[in-house]
Parts: sequence; C-alpha cells; structure tokens
Amino acid sequence: MKKGSLNNIIVICLVLIIIALLFFIIYFANNILITNKVDISSNGDIEIIKVVSKGVEGDASMQMKPVFTKTSATFKTNLFSYGDSITYEVTVKNNGDKDVKLNKIIMSHSDNEKISFKTKGINKNDLLQSGHTQNFDVIVSYNEIKDMSKKIDTSVTVKLDYVENK
Repeated sequence: MKKGSLNNIIVICLVLIIIALLFFIIYFANNILITNKVDISSNGDIEIIKVVSKGVEGDASMQMKPVFTKTSATFKTNLFSYGDSITYEVTVKNNGDKDVKLNKIIMSHSDNEKISFKTKGINKNDLLQSGHTQNFDVIVSYNEIKDMSKKIDTSVTVKLDYVENK
C-alpha cells in the first residue's frame, strides 16, 4: 500500500470520528431541565403529604427526588428527546374540620413549545372532605418537535386554591 493512500485512509477515519462525536454531542446534549412546583393556598388546613414519580416514558428522569413542605412541592425533571415524559403523583390532605373545594387550578410555565404540562385527576370544584386525601398527577412531556437546539431550562408552577365549601 502506498504511503499516500494510507494517509488518505487515516484522514477519512479521523473525519468520520469527528462527525460521529459531533452527532453524539448534538443528540445527547439536547436535554431539558424542568423545575416543577405545586403550591397550595387555602383558608383551611390543606397540606401536601406525598409526591412520587409514578410513570416514566423514554429516557426521562428525575434530577432530584421530589421535595415538599405542607404547601409546596418541587421536583426537577430531565427530558432528553421527543417522546420523553414523566408523571408525578401528588397527594393532598384536608386536615381541617371543614370540607373544602378547589376554587382554582392555576398553571403557569415558561413559554416553550417543546414541553407540555398538564394535570390529571383534579378539577375545579372538586370537593376535599375533612380528613380525606386526593391524588392527582402532574405530567411533563417533551413534544414531537424535532429541533436540535441547545439545553433548555424551563419551569412550571401548579397552584391549587382551596376555599371552604359552603
């Protein structure tokens, strides 16, 4: 084999390795960090008692275990590619001596068409009786937008506003 053709083969191999590395970086560096938060306001004694991850699709993962207090829960999610999704189940309890109803669900999030946020299992005017619990889901999904952009940090806050049931 001639020295020139050996050099050409080495150069072609190096170019292919560089292209493969670039593809790897673009594909795997395209993750999205999502900070999720659930807040409760009420004139009763409503509290968050549990937050767990209950469903994962694709390569989605929790960046940290959910952290919650009586009135707030925070969970961070990593989504890597379209189709990834994670579902968190949140449990609230009415420790008060009066029944309450859900007056409003307010969901605010950074505007990013790649990510969809939704709640499931809880609706406006749901009654939460004294001493009872209610479970609902917060679902975070990476939509089918095939745009290879850089890492994105986004957030969502779900606020539950309970009022005394009259």
